[in-house]
Amino acid sequence: RMVIRLPYGLGNSIFDNDDLEEYLEKVEQVVSYYNTLEPFPDIFENGVLVRGEASADMIGLQLLLERANRESDFDYKEFYRNCAEDFERVLPADTVKNQVFSDVHPLSYLRVNVSLQMNDSLYDVYDLSEGDGMYLPEEERIQFWGE
Repeated sequence: RMVIRLPYGLGNSIFDNDDLEEYLEKVEQVVSYYNTLEPFPDIFENGVLVRGEASADMIGLQLLLERANRESDFDYKEFYRNCAEDFERVLPADTVKNQVFSDVHPLSYLRVNVSLQMNDSLYDVYDLSEGDGMYLPEEERIQFWGE
Protein backbone atom coordinates (compact mmCIF):
# COMPACT_ATOMS: atom_id res chain seq x y z
CA ARG A 1 0.00 0.00 0.00
CA MET A 2 1.31 3.39 -0.93
CA VAL A 3 0.49 6.01 1.70
CA ILE A 4 0.37 9.61 0.52
CA ARG A 5 -0.28 12.88 2.28
CA LEU A 6 -3.75 14.36 2.39
CA PRO A 7 -4.30 17.90 1.20
CA TYR A 8 -5.38 20.63 3.62
CA GLY A 9 -2.45 19.97 5.97
CA LEU A 10 -3.93 16.87 7.57
CA GLY A 11 -0.63 14.99 7.82
CA ASN A 12 -0.05 11.37 6.89
CA SER A 13 -2.96 9.59 5.33
CA ILE A 14 -4.47 6.26 6.28
CA PHE A 15 -5.69 6.03 2.69
CA ASP A 16 -4.09 4.18 -0.15
CA ASN A 17 -4.28 5.84 -3.58
CA ASP A 18 -7.68 4.36 -4.48
CA ASP A 19 -9.22 5.23 -1.11
CA LEU A 20 -7.78 8.72 -1.25
CA GLU A 21 -9.16 9.25 -4.73
CA GLU A 22 -12.62 8.15 -3.59
CA TYR A 23 -12.42 10.38 -0.52
CA LEU A 24 -11.35 13.41 -2.57
CA GLU A 25 -14.23 12.78 -5.00
CA LYS A 26 -16.62 12.93 -2.04
CA VAL A 27 -14.99 16.16 -0.83
CA GLU A 28 -15.49 17.64 -4.30
CA GLN A 29 -19.16 16.66 -4.09
CA VAL A 30 -19.33 18.57 -0.80
CA VAL A 31 -17.70 21.59 -2.45
CA SER A 32 -20.13 21.46 -5.37
CA TYR A 33 -23.17 21.07 -3.14
CA TYR A 34 -22.21 23.89 -0.77
CA ASN A 35 -21.53 26.16 -3.75
CA THR A 36 -25.25 25.88 -4.64
CA LEU A 37 -26.45 27.06 -1.22
CA GLU A 38 -27.59 30.69 -1.09
CA PRO A 39 -28.07 31.75 2.54
CA PHE A 40 -28.63 35.39 1.52
CA PRO A 41 -29.80 36.82 -1.81
CA ASP A 42 -26.88 36.64 -4.25
CA ILE A 43 -24.51 35.37 -1.52
CA PHE A 44 -23.53 31.72 -1.82
CA GLU A 45 -21.64 29.48 0.57
CA ASN A 46 -18.03 28.97 -0.46
CA GLY A 47 -17.64 25.22 -0.85
CA VAL A 48 -13.86 25.38 -1.11
CA LEU A 49 -13.60 27.41 2.10
CA VAL A 50 -15.86 25.08 4.13
CA ARG A 51 -14.96 21.72 2.56
CA GLY A 52 -12.84 20.42 5.44
CA GLU A 53 -15.28 21.23 8.23
CA ALA A 54 -18.36 20.32 6.20
CA SER A 55 -16.84 16.95 5.26
CA ALA A 56 -15.84 16.33 8.89
CA ASP A 57 -19.40 17.12 10.02
CA MET A 58 -20.84 14.64 7.55
CA ILE A 59 -18.31 11.93 8.37
CA GLY A 60 -18.80 12.30 12.12
CA LEU A 61 -22.56 12.14 11.84
CA GLN A 62 -22.43 9.18 9.47
CA LEU A 63 -20.12 7.29 11.84
CA LEU A 64 -22.49 7.95 14.75
CA LEU A 65 -25.44 6.74 12.71
CA GLU A 66 -23.55 3.64 11.61
CA ARG A 67 -23.15 2.79 15.30
CA ALA A 68 -26.77 3.73 16.05
CA ASN A 69 -27.99 1.34 13.35
CA ARG A 70 -26.72 -1.52 15.51
CA GLU A 71 -29.03 -0.58 18.40
CA SER A 72 -32.56 -1.96 18.30
CA ASP A 73 -34.01 0.81 20.46
CA PHE A 74 -32.10 3.84 19.16
CA ASP A 75 -34.29 6.96 19.16
CA TYR A 76 -33.47 8.60 15.83
CA LYS A 77 -36.02 11.37 16.30
CA GLU A 78 -34.43 12.43 19.59
CA PHE A 79 -30.97 12.16 18.05
CA TYR A 80 -31.90 14.39 15.11
CA ARG A 81 -33.62 16.91 17.38
CA ASN A 82 -30.52 17.09 19.59
CA CYS A 83 -28.30 17.61 16.55
CA ALA A 84 -30.44 20.54 15.45
CA GLU A 85 -30.48 22.08 18.93
CA ASP A 86 -26.69 21.77 19.26
CA PHE A 87 -26.19 23.96 16.20
CA GLU A 88 -28.92 26.47 17.01
CA ARG A 89 -27.48 30.00 16.96
CA VAL A 90 -28.98 33.47 16.89
CA LEU A 91 -26.57 36.03 15.49
CA PRO A 92 -26.97 39.41 13.80
CA ALA A 93 -27.38 39.15 10.02
CA ASP A 94 -24.18 41.12 9.33
CA THR A 95 -22.17 38.74 11.49
CA VAL A 96 -23.60 35.76 9.66
CA LYS A 97 -22.97 37.34 6.26
CA ASN A 98 -19.33 37.91 7.19
CA GLN A 99 -18.99 34.26 8.22
CA VAL A 100 -19.84 33.20 4.67
CA PHE A 101 -16.72 34.97 3.43
CA SER A 102 -14.27 34.16 6.18
CA ASP A 103 -15.21 31.13 8.31
CA VAL A 104 -14.05 27.62 7.41
CA HIS A 105 -17.22 26.33 9.10
CA PRO A 106 -20.49 26.38 7.19
CA LEU A 107 -23.21 28.54 8.71
CA SER A 108 -24.67 26.76 11.74
CA TYR A 109 -28.02 25.91 10.20
CA LEU A 110 -26.30 24.56 7.08
CA ARG A 111 -23.88 22.48 9.15
CA VAL A 112 -26.76 20.60 10.67
CA ASN A 113 -29.25 20.61 7.79
CA VAL A 114 -26.81 19.51 5.09
CA SER A 115 -25.18 16.86 7.28
CA LEU A 116 -28.54 15.44 8.32
CA GLN A 117 -30.11 15.42 4.88
CA MET A 118 -27.41 13.08 3.59
CA ASN A 119 -28.69 10.20 5.77
CA ASP A 120 -31.43 7.83 4.70
CA SER A 121 -32.68 7.37 8.26
CA LEU A 122 -33.74 11.05 8.37
CA TYR A 123 -36.14 10.37 5.50
CA ASP A 124 -37.56 7.32 7.25
CA VAL A 125 -37.95 9.02 10.64
CA TYR A 126 -39.71 12.11 9.28
CA ASP A 127 -41.32 10.49 6.24
CA LEU A 128 -39.66 13.04 3.98
CA SER A 129 -40.42 13.08 0.29
CA GLU A 130 -39.95 15.31 -2.72
CA GLY A 131 -41.28 18.78 -1.98
CA ASP A 132 -40.27 18.75 1.70
CA GLY A 133 -37.69 21.39 2.66
CA MET A 134 -35.08 18.91 3.87
CA TYR A 135 -35.57 16.50 0.97
CA LEU A 136 -32.59 15.69 -1.20
CA PRO A 137 -32.87 13.03 -3.92
CA GLU A 138 -31.07 9.83 -2.96
CA GLU A 139 -28.62 10.08 -5.86
CA GLU A 140 -27.50 13.53 -4.62
CA ARG A 141 -26.79 12.43 -1.04
CA ILE A 142 -23.12 12.29 -0.17
CA GLN A 143 -22.09 9.22 1.79
CA PHE A 144 -18.59 9.09 3.21
CA TRP A 145 -19.50 6.31 5.60
CA GLY A 146 -22.28 3.92 6.48
CA GLU A 147 -25.92 3.74 5.48
